[in-house]
Amino acid sequence: MSLEGFRRLDPDDACQLIGAFRRKAREQGWPEADIDGVCEALDARHAFDELSRHIEPTDPEAVSWGTQFRRMRDYVEGFRVLMDDHQAVFHPFRFYARGFKVALRGGSR
Repeated sequence: MSLEGFRRLDPDDACQLIGAFRRKAREQGWPEADIDGVCEALDARHAFDELSRHIEPTDPEAVSWGTQFRRMRDYVEGFRVLMDDHQAVFHPFRFYARGFKVALRGGSR
């Protein structure tokens, strides 16, 4: 999984990172209990540092409309993990709009 473009302390990026981590772990056959164990104590400020220990870096995937929809689903799943983090201020609409701008430009991440 690529960590390129994730901002370490951004709560919205933390949501997407957590959701993407959970999706990729399932694809790799991790038991749900292990995934929950890694994610249960996360907060938005420490998600990047905690999860990066479990992630094998790869090249970023090409941006398409499909990857942007996956990105949004990842965000929602990550938000479910972080929704009790009262220190974080989430901006989901800004996050979604940023992804669509990237898809329209045809860039990565």
